[in-house]
Amino acid sequence: MIKLKRILFIASIISIASCIEEYKPIIEVIDANKYVIYGCITDHEGYQTVNISYTTNTILPKYIPVSECNVQVSDDLGNLFQFTEYNPGEYKTWINKSYLNIGTSYKIDIITPEGTEISSDYDIMPNCADIDSVYFMVEDKTTSTPGEYDQGIQFYLDVDGANQDSRYYKYTIKETWEYHTKYPKQAWYDGQLHLIIPEDFSCTICWKTEFIKNIYTLSTINLSENKYIRYPLHFVQNNKEKLAHGYSLLVEQHALSEPAFLFHDEIKNNNSDNSGLYEQQPSLIKGNLTNLTNPNQEVLGYFFASSIKLKRIFVENVEGLSITYSDMCDGRSLIRGLWSIPHSARPAYVLLFEGSPIAWLNDECVDCTISGGSIIKPDFWPINNNK
Repeated sequence: MIKLKRILFIASIISIASCIEEYKPIIEVIDANKYVIYGCITDHEGYQTVNISYTTNTILPKYIPVSECNVQVSDDLGNLFQFTEYNPGEYKTWINKSYLNIGTSYKIDIITPEGTEISSDYDIMPNCADIDSVYFMVEDKTTSTPGEYDQGIQFYLDVDGANQDSRYYKYTIKETWEYHTKYPKQAWYDGQLHLIIPEDFSCTICWKTEFIKNIYTLSTINLSENKYIRYPLHFVQNNKEKLAHGYSLLVEQHALSEPAFLFHDEIKNNNSDNSGLYEQQPSLIKGNLTNLTNPNQEVLGYFFASSIKLKRIFVENVEGLSITYSDMCDGRSLIRGLWSIPHSARPAYVLLFEGSPIAWLNDECVDCTISGGSIIKPDFWPINNNK
């Protein structure tokens, strides 16, 4: 059981976006206070990130970052890169493209505030195959209730690689969607009615971006060619506003070395929704990190190198797909007048009809940023979108 919970814990590290994300592990008390290290070096110029934390326990689960570490990454050509702590437990450094080359191997060395030395194996950066295409199909998915289905769009990916490219991949997926409020800001009430003239439409359209936390891995090692057709990715149901006004999916294809792939693939297999908790005996997933100060002290996580290819797809007005969803707007009738708005709800936005107040609204009715989005249209959003 302890081994299984370690696997579930490491899986929470891997279901991330750009290699790093805060997690809340699920492990026994005796597994607490072990170091957890996860990071990668990519071939994209920019900030490279490493995350260092302690495991926690189920009694008081929380994220425990390890600060004030000395973090260095080196390559097999003699170059050394010093990392700086930007946020608690999150270490970054900018690496120029000239140092991020296919065929170069990288390793990490860490000294914790207690003087513990941790080191990884070298991991080689392989060449990434091209993403031939990303596309979707309207499909019905079975649910846990017999005879019931979820309708939506299923995304797929085709890979077209050469013999010199890696045959091991993992995928990071980021979704962005446009959503709208139900009304503009017309008026608000705090004991007096304040009209907004002209009506304020500034927060009626937002865009929100999130990472998909599923784990996706693919190997073509047993295929005659380094190609794969119709690899299933993310499924989006039609009962959410995500598909109502415009949706974008960005797929990052990470080429991995064989050891890095096996690590991520084992995590995916041990956290698959396709099997029950006890239907298969999970294996202990070993990373590539070693505690040099105390070799008997296990270090969790993985450090690896990866080259990346990107592909983005836009979705709008899907033929044959009806969109049904409930918004967050809660309008309450003012049939008894403005005084019926309780003091605890003031100031409150008010809906007008022909200049007269007819309902008081929660903030979500008129301000899309309340739901976590931004009113700034992403640079990659289609130019011909006139909304």
